[in-house]
Amino acid sequence: MKKITLISIAMLLSLYCSAQSRPTFQKSNGPGQINKNVSTQPIQKTTNTSLPAKGKLTLRSNGFIKMKLRLPFAAKEMEYMVRKVGHYYILNDDIIVGNDFPKTRSYSIDNGIFTNYKWDNAEIPVVIDKSIFENNMQNMVVGALNEMNTQLELRIVARTTQEDYVRIEFSSTILGSGESPVGRQGGEQPLFLAKSATKATVWHELLHAAGIWHEQSRDDRDKFIQINEANLTDGAEHNFQYESGNNQGDYDFCSIMHYSANAFSKNGQPTIECKSNNTTAPCPTCMGQRTGFSAQDIKGLDQFYNEVSRFASHYKFILPQASWRFCNKCSGMFFDGYMDKGSCPEKGQHQAAGYNFQLPHDIAGTATSQTSWRYCSKCYLLFYSGYTNKGTCNQGGAHIAAGYNFVLPHDVAGKPSTQSSWRYCNKCYVMFYDGYAKKGLCAAGGAHTSAGYNFVLSYN
Repeated sequence: MKKITLISIAMLLSLYCSAQSRPTFQKSNGPGQINKNVSTQPIQKTTNTSLPAKGKLTLRSNGFIKMKLRLPFAAKEMEYMVRKVGHYYILNDDIIVGNDFPKTRSYSIDNGIFTNYKWDNAEIPVVIDKSIFENNMQNMVVGALNEMNTQLELRIVARTTQEDYVRIEFSSTILGSGESPVGRQGGEQPLFLAKSATKATVWHELLHAAGIWHEQSRDDRDKFIQINEANLTDGAEHNFQYESGNNQGDYDFCSIMHYSANAFSKNGQPTIECKSNNTTAPCPTCMGQRTGFSAQDIKGLDQFYNEVSRFASHYKFILPQASWRFCNKCSGMFFDGYMDKGSCPEKGQHQAAGYNFQLPHDIAGTATSQTSWRYCSKCYLLFYSGYTNKGTCNQGGAHIAAGYNFVLPHDVAGKPSTQSSWRYCNKCYVMFYDGYAKKGLCAAGGAHTSAGYNFVLSYN
């Protein structure tokens, strides 16, 4: 009997220690990226419980997980009900608050230090994932980004080497048309779009990424609306949880961040009823609109990013050109987007290897980027066209420039999804990879000879 008791005690101690060592809730920020905004609370799964909220809204567990989070811009940590969809934890239908990827971190606080989730200079670097192209959504996405740039002071730019950026990608498993975290997370952060996504979906989710919450979930919403729980689809009450964060200006019924009156209705009757002077009043017909940004959307964003003076940005988002590849015969950078692979100095056609690079083009140069890089229509290599002499093409004579004017970053710190050691050859003028002991074959004879900048190029 004594032996059994000792074994039982040992087993209990083992289980207790195991529970104490469970990993905390974590969120991915891309390869090798750590967001220091971490919640120290482990995931708490609940069964047969209710979580009360203001406004007499009852939250039942039924498949949801109760989680303690200090949301961006919130004053304190609170409990929320979230749903696990794939690897991600979702709050209020479309807000990503974490995932289960290992060795990365989540929203909230680290040793009591609160981090700013706003984007520097109101500029959001974006990568459009290849999955968007595979689903023929790229024109819709680029159109949406440019409409944002013409109306808001946000500047949506193509990512070059920025460490923090948004990757817009297709998903067939998300709950609705789109999902995004709120605010800048650090490193790469996702913005998912379903096939049903429209320009308005891109606008809504990118405003989340910029740091804007849902309008109907403001912590002062009870002065303006009442959630009619009797008309809600089972489980939909979780889509109306309060998002204590950064209310900007007056309550805006017409915001693109506001649900419609019948959102998540099980019977076609209103789930949101409007108030005026604490009595029920007709809702504005614009409530839930997805045709554009309201005047208060624009004004509120201006107040939120009050350190930025431009309005609107009028920046043109230009999709970088992909299909630039390393040739493992000559070490040059060539365009791999045609069936014909051009002409290699090592004879025959170029042979692609390694990353698929995306090169920015037709934008202004900066102190850390160089313009005048062009595609040669004879050999397909990327060459520098800034001199009167156009270098040496292995097809004979000088290179012939065609297509875009590429603007390539140089001499900046390497970041995830970028590769450095791309150099200019001062004999043939092409871009070649200088990271190997062998320097490839130059059309002007011998190996390439590097000169000038160390270019840092992004790949998908």
